[in-house]
Amino acid sequence: MADQLEQAIQKEKNKPTKPKLFGALSDGNDTQEAFNAFEAEYKLRQMETEIREMFVVGAWANLGGEFGGMDGYRKFCNMRREIRARRIKMKQEQEQRQQDFWDNLILWVGGTTIIGAGIFIIYMLVTMVIEFRG
Repeated sequence: MADQLEQAIQKEKNKPTKPKLFGALSDGNDTQEAFNAFEAEYKLRQMETEIREMFVVGAWANLGGEFGGMDGYRKFCNMRREIRARRIKMKQEQEQRQQDFWDNLILWVGGTTIIGAGIFIIYMLVTMVIEFRG
């Protein structure tokens, strides 16, 4: 839940400044949009405080070794950061593979079309020469 809220906040902050060329523009309520972003950020901060308290004084405070207290909280934050980085990397790789697919498809279809047109032109020239001599 906290991760989803954080993603929504980041998505809102990282919106492109220029609209898409043919995309529809929405004339939403600015006050409602600001309130939603404010509420999401407040909830995220509240959840983060609750998680920290669970590690420091709550149920996970007495876990042994590096899993309880502030060490556990730091470990949790590092794990979450690594998972987020891995997810972002996977998404970027997927987008790159999709772009490569479309680029290759356009290349192959275009190349095949040009080769086919070239063969057709050569065929027409050969038949024209044969008819002209005959």
